[in-house]
Amino acid sequence: MQIILNNPYRVLGIVANAGIKGQRSQTRLLKRYIEAEQEPPQDDYSFPVLGKLTRTDDSIAEAASKLDLDRDKMLAALFWFYKGNEITDEPAFEALKEQDFSQAVAIWSKLINQANLTERNASAFQNLSTLLLATRNFSTNKKLGKAIQFKLQFIESSFFDKYKNSVTDSTYKISTNDIQLIFLNKLVDEFKKHDKKNIQR
Repeated sequence: MQIILNNPYRVLGIVANAGIKGQRSQTRLLKRYIEAEQEPPQDDYSFPVLGKLTRTDDSIAEAASKLDLDRDKMLAALFWFYKGNEITDEPAFEALKEQDFSQAVAIWSKLINQANLTERNASAFQNLSTLLLATRNFSTNKKLGKAIQFKLQFIESSFFDKYKNSVTDSTYKISTNDIQLIFLNKLVDEFKKHDKKNIQR
């Protein structure tokens, strides 16, 4: 799914709630590597296990520009990971950095299966949804259904506002229904692109 594979947060190698300082610092760091004609390290939050990622000066600048406006930040954040629980999310992120997709799924699945959506496991719903969508295996309807279900549960929860405010300016206002429509419409766009690509092969 291109919205995940080419997500501006992924290109910059940061979680969605890294903040403006984190974003600018990482952008400068990546540009220094590019200027020195060195390959930027991929032990950040770019997760090579999701697929190939080639960083260039242009791609880094483009990614940063896509995170200028709150509405663009929100769209990108809907399809990326965030650190909502240091204790539980970091081990899953480390598993992804080590190319252990299954372990990351197991960590977040366990949290989701233990209880209803709470502050402790809210990020697991968002992150596992993104990870399942990133597999790009649209033929597995059950997996796709779960990914959509988890994302919508997170958006509808009382904890989504906290996430939104960590990604965008606190003055940015958008309704739950509008967020859901943005998410679902983008999914439809991605499916159409996927189908068109397969037809052209």
